[in-house]
Amino acid sequence: MANDIALSSAQRTTLLSLQQIERDSAVAQRRLSFGERIVDVTDGATEFFESRSLGERASLFANANERVDQAISALNNQITGLTAARAYIQQAIGLTQAAEGALGDEQALVAITVAYREVFEQLHNVVTRDTEYNGLNLLISTDRDFTVTFSDDSDSNLEVDGKNLYFVGALTASSGNLFSVDYLDAANGSITFTAIASVDIAGFSALSTSNVAQAATIRATLNNALAQLEVNERFFGNNIAILQTRLEFGRNYQNDLQIGRDKIVIADVNQEAAVLTT
Repeated sequence: MANDIALSSAQRTTLLSLQQIERDSAVAQRRLSFGERIVDVTDGATEFFESRSLGERASLFANANERVDQAISALNNQITGLTAARAYIQQAIGLTQAAEGALGDEQALVAITVAYREVFEQLHNVVTRDTEYNGLNLLISTDRDFTVTFSDDSDSNLEVDGKNLYFVGALTASSGNLFSVDYLDAANGSITFTAIASVDIAGFSALSTSNVAQAATIRATLNNALAQLEVNERFFGNNIAILQTRLEFGRNYQNDLQIGRDKIVIADVNQEAAVLTT
């Protein structure tokens, strides 16, 4: 064409070199701006897809680690409830001892009865109403469970079964996650069985010299309740330890994935800066 400019071989080589330098400079500027040498598939298809896969898995474990961390808080909350229940049971044991020491003093026994009833009312409130974490309460039913998923593999999880502190039945060492409380029936001065959830103590005033052993029986039952609380504390504590180990693994694994991705994509600042000054 008439407007075509004829270039010598040397001139064309120089022009191509300048164009290549301009392209290299643009690439270097983009890499310095993003801090990465693999920004899109045009920078290297293999490296791009490898880095994306590692980054997506790192994000997956970041989300899983958040779930595990929340699960640890949820189970710690259940132990907090058990700790409060332990304190109330210990207070009730002290009241049974006070009742034995107050035999013959009806006014004192009535006051102890009122205090004893209040202790169990508060115990009931703590366990059934207030020990809850984001709607979760594992202390009031064996029908409830709590599953924590660790990754995209549905089989990689931990399931924590609920416990029932209000089981109606005899308290024995083999009952594991259960405890109950006996109380005095003023009508006949005998020991009657009830669940803590519906405890309604008729009165320590039923105590007399002849049936003082009943208070000791109540205290023994309460001590059994303490033992069962300890079983529950160990149960939740063991699951917390499992989750803490899993969280440490998850965070380390997430970090490994991120480091692997960075090895692929992170730009060498010195190298890219050198391209710009060429």
